[in-house]
Amino acid sequence: IKALWDITLAGDDEPVAMIDREQAREVFAADEPATKMWLFAGCVRAIHERVTPLATLLAEAGPEGAAVLATGEQERRTSVRAFVDHLADRGALRTGTDPVHAADACWALTTTAVFSKLTIEAGWDGAAYQRWLADMLTATLL
Repeated sequence: IKALWDITLAGDDEPVAMIDREQAREVFAADEPATKMWLFAGCVRAIHERVTPLATLLAEAGPEGAAVLATGEQERRTSVRAFVDHLADRGALRTGTDPVHAADACWALTTTAVFSKLTIEAGWDGAAYQRWLADMLTATLL
C-alpha cells in the first residue's frame, strides 16, 4: 500500500525524493517570494489531484490504510517545514513570524481535506484552488 501511495504521490515510480523533483526545485530556485508561493501552490495542487482519490480509499481501508495516511502526513509536514525554513532563510517570512507556527499554518492550509472541500464539495477547478492557496499562503507567510 505504501508503494502505491508513493507512486501516486510522485506521479511515477522513479526513486527520487519529492524535494529533489523538478517542480520542487523550481519552487526553491525562484527569486521572488510571490513566485515561490504560486509554484508551491502548484506543487500542492498537482499532488492533491493525484492522491485525493487514493487518500479517500485509504481512509476507509482499516489500520493499514490509516498507517499509510499517517506516514504521508508526517512526510508532508516535514516537506512543508523545509519550505517554510527556506523562506525564513531568505528573509521572506513576515517580520516577527515564528517559523514553527508558520509551518503549522502552511501544513493546515495544504491538507487533502481542504483541497477536497474546495474542489469536490464546492466544485472549484484546480486553477481556482491554486490561486486561492497561493493567496492564503502569501497572506499567512509573507
